[in-house]
Amino acid sequence: MKMYYLIEDRKFLDNYMIRERLNISKSLFQHLTKKYKIEDKEILRVQNKTLYSIYGIVEVLKKVVNESE
Repeated sequence: MKMYYLIEDRKFLDNYMIRERLNISKSLFQHLTKKYKIEDKEILRVQNKTLYSIYGIVEVLKKVVNESE
């Protein structure tokens, strides 16, 4: 079962959902988001959660893969 937030026809994931899908630690996720900035338009802040668009996350992962090749 795939879970995500659907807001204005765009899919978003929170920190926990991203880490679960990528099987990474919280500290690695924090390191990646500091090193590879996600555009502000790809981030929503709702109450106490930060939501990241799937598009924004994919773009960051592409940068990580390109840099490691």
